[in-house]
This record gives sequence, structure tokens and C-alpha cells, in this order.
Amino acid sequence: MQPTISIGLPVFNGERYLAEAIESILAQSFEDFELIVSDNASDDRTAEISRGYAAGDRRVRVIRHDVNIGGAANFNSVFHAARGRYFKWVAHDDVLHPDNLARTLAVLEATPDAVAVHCRVEVIGVAGERLGGEPFPLRRIGSARASERFADLILTPHWNLWTYGLMRPSALAKTDLLAPYTSSDRVLLAHLALLGRFIELPEVLFFFRDQPERASKKIPDRLRRQRWLRAVGPLPAAEWYDPAKAGGIFFPQWNLWRRYFEVVRRADLPANERVACQLALVRWLLRNRNAIKLVRDVLLAAEHRLQAVS
Repeated sequence: MQPTISIGLPVFNGERYLAEAIESILAQSFEDFELIVSDNASDDRTAEISRGYAAGDRRVRVIRHDVNIGGAANFNSVFHAARGRYFKWVAHDDVLHPDNLARTLAVLEATPDAVAVHCRVEVIGVAGERLGGEPFPLRRIGSARASERFADLILTPHWNLWTYGLMRPSALAKTDLLAPYTSSDRVLLAHLALLGRFIELPEVLFFFRDQPERASKKIPDRLRRQRWLRAVGPLPAAEWYDPAKAGGIFFPQWNLWRRYFEVVRRADLPANERVACQLALVRWLLRNRNAIKLVRDVLLAAEHRLQAVS
């Protein structure tokens, strides 16, 4: 029988926090869900932990990849395996409040024009200590205007935590999901915002773990020495999204800007809304040091080229 919710949990070497994340899912007050754990060729106890929960609860399924297919493909694999009417990603190191599914589901079912429902977030540390709320809240994602939702998502330096909201699979299927390039999760959320409203609940029902092994905190060795380049913002590793990109230079900020334009072009928008989105992309250049990051892309590519020919 089709479950109401499919929960996808992609993981690579997550033995330290995985059990706590799964326990928080299995303890949900709403019980009609399936949990799909996708182990991306981990070489720690991740597979053992996952299989243990699958053996003890029929709602848990485990997918095991024999080779590392990259973080983006691993996230997508749980969506493609999902059977539920609604879908939710959960990271292996985060924790759900017991009422997370019940509360978000009730609102999503009652709001036909919403594509995602999430809640307020509490940031926790390695040992679960409370560190405060999300530092960059989104204010306009519930607007009736697609351009206002889009602008909020691309102009606010948020942490992409809406990736972990409860979503409509029909909306996700219209996007490229997590594509194999840096910051494709930002493009995914921007695309979803053009398809419908995001609803945020006022309660704290999600605990995001800010810990040193987060993918966004892993800086490739070749970039660690470039302090002056890192000063304008993080340099996410392209190889997390796609291992084939290890060691390459791919102009990530230029690509991000281009992809934003592409989702606006693909969206079914009135002319005035399309123009408003395009104007937001012009404003994007002047926000959050994005123009400087475009220059950084060029300098990194030039340095990479000089090293290759020397």
C-alpha cells in the first residue's frame, strides 16, 4: 500500500549521528511513512546501522551503492525510489521533533498552492547542544507572487534548510533535483519557489546539526591555502556533488547565475513576473559579494591553468 510520506535519507560515512537521526524519524507521531536510507558506498558502520533498523522496522528500506556516486546523485536516488504521496529529505546528522511529520503534513494537505512546508529551525552542535535559530530567515517565501519568493531565495544568504521541508513530488519532478554541480540545491529551491508557495510553521520542529564534517565545510586541499579567496565566502567542493569533478575548475558562481536565469526561462510565468525575476537576478550581482565571487571564479581558473602548464 502506498505510504502517505516517503522520507529519503542519503548518507556517506554517517555512523556518528545516523542512529540518532533514524530514531527521531521512527519516533514520529505520524506513522504512515516509509524511510529510504541510501548508503553511498560508506566504509564505516553506516551499512550495519542501516540494515539493523531495516531488520527491526518494515517501514525502513536500505539502498547500498557499491561506489560513491556523489552527493547529488545519492540525494536523487532516494527521491526516485520513493512511493509516497509526499516526500521529505532528511540528513543523516539532523534530528526531527516527534510532531514534525504530523504538523507539516496537515498544513501541506490544507494548502493546495503550497509546494513545501517546513518549520522554524534550531541549530544544534556536535553533542546536541542548542546554538540558536537559523541566522538568515527567509521572509517572503510565502508570498502569492512567484517573483517575490524567487528574489527572497536568491538574495538571502540562507543555509538551504528548506531542502528538508515536506514537499509535493509533483513539483519536485518538474525540477532538475540536485544536479551534479556546485550549489544546485540553491537552484532547486529557487525553481520550486517559482512553482508555488513555501509555508513555514512557527514551531521549532527541526534540529539542524552544525558540525565540522558537514559537506559545505569541507574545503578541498588545493583551496585551503587561498585565504584571500576564501575571505569573500565559502568555496563548496564540486566533487561532493559529482566525484568526476574532483580537481577541476568549473566557474561555480557563474554557473549558479546562469542556472537561475534558466529556471526563470523555463517557468510558466506572466510577463511582468518574469521581468521581476530577471531584475532580481541583476540585484543578485550587488548582494552578498556575488560580483566579487564571479571575479574569484576567474582568478581560480587562471591559477589552475597556470599550474597545469608549468
